[in-house]
Amino acid sequence: MYSALAFSVILWTTWTAISMYQTDLNTLVFISNIQSLSSAMIAPAWMIFAMRYIRPDQWISRTTLGLLCIEPVPFEALIWTDSWHHLMRAVNWLDSSGPFPIHYSTFGIGYWSHVIYVYTQTFIGTVLIINPMVFYPVSSNRIAWKNWPMRLTRCWRGREVRIDYGLRIQRSRT
Repeated sequence: MYSALAFSVILWTTWTAISMYQTDLNTLVFISNIQSLSSAMIAPAWMIFAMRYIRPDQWISRTTLGLLCIEPVPFEALIWTDSWHHLMRAVNWLDSSGPFPIHYSTFGIGYWSHVIYVYTQTFIGTVLIINPMVFYPVSSNRIAWKNWPMRLTRCWRGREVRIDYGLRIQRSRT
């Protein structure tokens, strides 16, 4: 699930770079709508990543995936139809006083509802990751302390490099 997180960040970064060369307000609003795809993907991807991290032996069910998509799908529909109802962005304007034109918006109630949902979901995912590390003993089989903050794999010459609980970088002898 890390790949979904990375993809959404790459999507957002790429379209941000493209937006720096646009001077038209309508084009910048369109690019902002595309960037909203990544913001809608990040919170569910983070939750799935957290659930897979604490229980790697269990698959995520279709029901769970459906529940995680309850908010992002209507959010995207509202973003793309915003010119008719203005629930996401009440007012859009372009500031071209600097070296790059910047798209500013006055956000509506739909946008702020999305922000509250996304930050709540991200907080819950973070608690899911941190909770076993705090409340389970070191000898627990569910999570090994050497996995914190996470294992970094496929580094130099195919050997595994990990950051261990003492925050020392060590090469494993495999």
